[in-house]
Amino acid sequence: MIKRLIALLLTMAVLTLNGCLGTPQSSFEDESEQAGEDISIFSYKADTFCPIASNNQANIRMLGIVYEGLVSLNDTLMPEACLAESWSSSANCMEWTFNLRNNALWHSGDEFTAQDVVYTVEQIKKSEKSAYSYNVSSIAEIKAPDSRTVKITLLKPLANFVNLMYFPVIKKGDAEIDLAAFKPDGTGPYMFEDRGEGNICYLVSNKNWWGGYTVAKTIKVRMLPGGETALYAFSSGAVDLAPTDNMDWGKFVDPVTASYTETSTPVYSFLGINHADTVLGAVEIREAISMAIDRNMIVEKTVLGYAEPANAPVREEWFVRGNQTFDHSQNTNAAKKLLEENGWRFDSNVYRKSIDGAVHQAQFNILVNEENTTRENIAGIIKDNLEVFGIKVSITKLPFEEYTKRIENGEYDAFVGSIALSPELDFSGFLGEGNSFGFEDEEMLSVMSEMQKKHLPEDIKAGYAEFINLFEQVNPVVGLFFENTVMIYSKRINEDDIKPSYFDMYRGIETIHKREAE
Repeated sequence: MIKRLIALLLTMAVLTLNGCLGTPQSSFEDESEQAGEDISIFSYKADTFCPIASNNQANIRMLGIVYEGLVSLNDTLMPEACLAESWSSSANCMEWTFNLRNNALWHSGDEFTAQDVVYTVEQIKKSEKSAYSYNVSSIAEIKAPDSRTVKITLLKPLANFVNLMYFPVIKKGDAEIDLAAFKPDGTGPYMFEDRGEGNICYLVSNKNWWGGYTVAKTIKVRMLPGGETALYAFSSGAVDLAPTDNMDWGKFVDPVTASYTETSTPVYSFLGINHADTVLGAVEIREAISMAIDRNMIVEKTVLGYAEPANAPVREEWFVRGNQTFDHSQNTNAAKKLLEENGWRFDSNVYRKSIDGAVHQAQFNILVNEENTTRENIAGIIKDNLEVFGIKVSITKLPFEEYTKRIENGEYDAFVGSIALSPELDFSGFLGEGNSFGFEDEEMLSVMSEMQKKHLPEDIKAGYAEFINLFEQVNPVVGLFFENTVMIYSKRINEDDIKPSYFDMYRGIETIHKREAE
């Protein structure tokens, strides 16, 4: 459990972009007038075009135009019908039924059926490396009583299990195809057309798509070598759309000739707390830290403003949050009052308290990995905020491997980390038994368990409201912010058509209009 969580906590990995399509072009001609091409996007050299086997993020995003899931997710994490027209769960959220649409065809012309869904889940379960392994990990049994119905039994209750069903469904039997020679056969709005150009793929409109009309008839996909080449390709006019995690994209792209859409993500950055530490184990210290740090400053100075300050691990726009709002602005006066009410005394520029017969001063060390300057800068701001306030902070920078080892072994006071929260919003792996923080709270365990058993939408919101309120009281970790990501697009693209979401950055691409040349 701890090793699995550590892998989630340290969301730093850059996907290896090995290819099978030859050597991409190293320079990009100006293609502001792309004759015959409606939209140009990019991918990186594909490891495979099988969507459940690929671990190339750019490739997975591109394949989302070709393949579809049972549902799609918007920025509020509200599931929307896709290959499944409707779904329902039992009262205990253990049994789920998905009713499939009857007008979906594979690009090859074959009928899409429930057996394809069963097959896809079984193949993902067999793979240890699929990007969607977690999505199916809670499935105990899946069956297709008929061609239009899928029934799933879970290992445990999950109120938002449907949110995991966004993974691409492949055609029954396709996983047996040689992955290097895999030819995509999806149900989505666009289908592959081989024009023998090696470094360029073409996606053409699927005239039999159940969704109907597509505005752009052809999408040209440039296969790039990786790194920052997508930004250079965009800058030269070789691509019209470019999802990017590089928040410094303005260095590569002229803001005058480009626009962008900011998209929310479930990537949650936090200050991890070792609850075995005598000082940090005091709930009033954790709450005081939460009130004394300046999250707005952290966001502006470390991620260039591309984030939303947060403490609890639930974004305000997510549908489970309801009408709850919290003020996470810095409030040092309230933090001082809280500590003094709990017996801490300010002495020689630091707070002190007698605990179990020994005097302890409010101080701790923050662990960061030296390869991540963002985390180092976050720790620096926290240090400055708290030392002015009366809590002493030191910072230790270690190589990534040593950083993860120290966290896994509990050899730390605090650390700056992040986790990409799964869209079903089950926090038991993060804060439940066996967590990386030594956090133990029976009430929190009970609340997390009960909120996953809620059946009706309003009950689900009530369950998460209870979780958020409790989190704000006990602060198992000190939340910092949720990252945002960016889709940059050329002035040739109508900005009203851009609808990216974290789980589908090209979401709605079939509706995009190109502006008339000025």
